[in-house]
Amino acid sequence: MKALLAGVAVIAMLAVPRPSHACSCTVRAPGAYLSEAGAAFRGEVVTVAHQAGGSVVALFDVAVVYKGELPQAVGVRTGGDEAGCGLPFAQGGIYVVFATGDPAALTAHLCGGTTDDRTYLDREGIAPIRDYDAAPAPVVPSPGAQASPPEHAPAGTPVSRGGPIAAAWIAALAAGMMLIRVGSASGGRTGKRPA
Repeated sequence: MKALLAGVAVIAMLAVPRPSHACSCTVRAPGAYLSEAGAAFRGEVVTVAHQAGGSVVALFDVAVVYKGELPQAVGVRTGGDEAGCGLPFAQGGIYVVFATGDPAALTAHLCGGTTDDRTYLDREGIAPIRDYDAAPAPVVPSPGAQASPPEHAPAGTPVSRGGPIAAAWIAALAAGMMLIRVGSASGGRTGKRPA
C-alpha cells in the first residue's frame, strides 16, 4: 500500500504544471529604448543565420543610424526564439533596431524596443545622425571657381561614395556567417564524413 501511495505521489508531482520561461516585457517610450541602447538604426535584413547554441545572427544593410558609430553593414545576435526574448528577424524585413555592445558584436532582444515599424523613431521627432540612403550633397563651386573631378577619375565619371565598400562588407559578413553555419552543421568535424 505504501508503494502504491508513493507511486501516486510521484505521478502527482510530475503532473503539476510548471511555470514556463517566457519573455515578459514592459512597454516603454521610444526615447527610453534609445537612451538604454548602445546603438540604434533602421535597416534591412540581408541574411539570417542560425548559430550553434540556438542563437540567431541577422546581417543588416543599415539605412539610417540614430545612435552610435555604425558601418553600413552590421550583424546583430539575438535569441533563437521569442520565449527566450529572441527577435523574429526575417530576411528582407526592415526593422528599427535597439542594440547593445560594440559594432562588431551587437546584440538585441525582444524587450529592447526593436520593431518592424520603420517610422517608429521618426514619428517621435527623433532624427537620424547618419543617413546612408541620402544622396551626397552636390558640391556647389564658389563663383568663378572651376570644378574638376578627382585626379583618379576621368572627367565626367561619377564618383561612388562607398557603394563598393559597403558591398564588400556585406559579402564578407555573409561569407563569414555561412562558414560558421557550415561548421556548425557538420558538428565541428573537419575532413571526416560520417560512416
